[in-house]
Amino acid sequence: MSRNIVSRFLVVSGMLLLTIVFASCDGLSRRFPTDEITSPFTFLPGQTGVRFINLTAKTTQLDFIVATKKLASSASYKTASAIYNVGSGSRTMQIKTVANPPVLLSEFSITVDPTKIYTIVTYDRLENYQYTILESVPKVIGTGKSQIRFFHGTKDISGTVDIKIVNEKGTRIIEGINFGNVTEYLETESGKNNIIVLTSGTNSVIMTVVAHLESGKTYSAFMTGIIGGLETQKVDMNFLNDSDARAQVLYNFGSGESRIRFLHASSDAPQLDFLVDDVKILTDQPFKLASSVLKIKAGSRNIKVVESGGVTPLFGSSYNFDLDKFYMFLALNNYLNLGGLVYEIPSKTVGGDKANLRVVHASANAPSVYIKLTTSDIRPPNFVTLSFRGVSNYVEYPAGPVDVAIYQAGTTDTLKYGRMLLDGGRNYTAYILGFISGTVSSPISFDLLMDSEPESQTLFSWF
Repeated sequence: MSRNIVSRFLVVSGMLLLTIVFASCDGLSRRFPTDEITSPFTFLPGQTGVRFINLTAKTTQLDFIVATKKLASSASYKTASAIYNVGSGSRTMQIKTVANPPVLLSEFSITVDPTKIYTIVTYDRLENYQYTILESVPKVIGTGKSQIRFFHGTKDISGTVDIKIVNEKGTRIIEGINFGNVTEYLETESGKNNIIVLTSGTNSVIMTVVAHLESGKTYSAFMTGIIGGLETQKVDMNFLNDSDARAQVLYNFGSGESRIRFLHASSDAPQLDFLVDDVKILTDQPFKLASSVLKIKAGSRNIKVVESGGVTPLFGSSYNFDLDKFYMFLALNNYLNLGGLVYEIPSKTVGGDKANLRVVHASANAPSVYIKLTTSDIRPPNFVTLSFRGVSNYVEYPAGPVDVAIYQAGTTDTLKYGRMLLDGGRNYTAYILGFISGTVSSPISFDLLMDSEPESQTLFSWF
């Protein structure tokens, strides 16, 4: 073989060898990419393991990573991942924002016991970001029973809270839940449960929820959100079905309702508007007009009364309205000192030959009164003594005529007298209205409202 042929052979061989080497390197680069290395573990959905919940208000999405594997990718507010079986032993976990570049919010390790479920919860708001680890052991629950626990995850509910659970079997109270804390699971009756959150040690209602819990299921209820945020981020109670290992969006049961009626009982005030939580629900209400029965959210509600078409409150205050109860709100006193009176209208039924009657003293400058009510039967008269803002109990009378005499308490001075007729099967409230002295003088009146009729009514008088 000539020297030229050998030289050419060596050059070609060298080029082939370099081609093979570069091809091998290119293959290696494809096998070992330069981006984030995925975990060598395979985490499968299971009944025990780890779940992630994003309850951080004012954040968009979060990633939850276990051993460099994303178990929850781009988890939005109020979403829960599936439960993943990550095996036993120490597991490193990270929580990051979905951003470019991502922000590492937390990195921690837990030793996983495969008999437990670990729920990693982020909460509060992004600028005050916090997380906690909740543990639970799956349990078998009997038919007709449910289990529920509560987590306090919003600083906008200040201080500790008590939770009252009311169902057909009675009332249970959980006391003193601090921000960032979770209660033990409580077994309760399945079906309808009224859940009432109160400021600890008081009757001040923060929120009410009518929860319908399924038999044999376990729930976690998370108090989250911010005041003044978007509707989706308002302070509320959000529920997770712990018995379901799949990914879920947390949900709300409806807020409980109360019923209320408004009565304009100030004789010198102009027409009035009635607002609940700054929402105008009645307009142009004249003196002696009672509204129809209205539904409002149960709990602590702010009530305001303004002159019709106005914006400056003539009266404003907050009241607690219990679930499923019925209330009357009176705007009373004179225009310059308008006040409010709230009292409950209890549920009453009465036979067709009877009627229920009670009396409310709503005359600001009338003295305390002594009322004598006499029926046509042989029973003795009934007597009621009331001062301003006083509300008597219902008393049952025979249907038909009732003679009424109103005296200034402690005297024989008659302020008003006459006869009224009560229809059988109805509930009535009689209102003492008007002014008897001063610059706004108007005669005392004894005006009736049919409480058992839910539609709007103008009060009427028999005498």
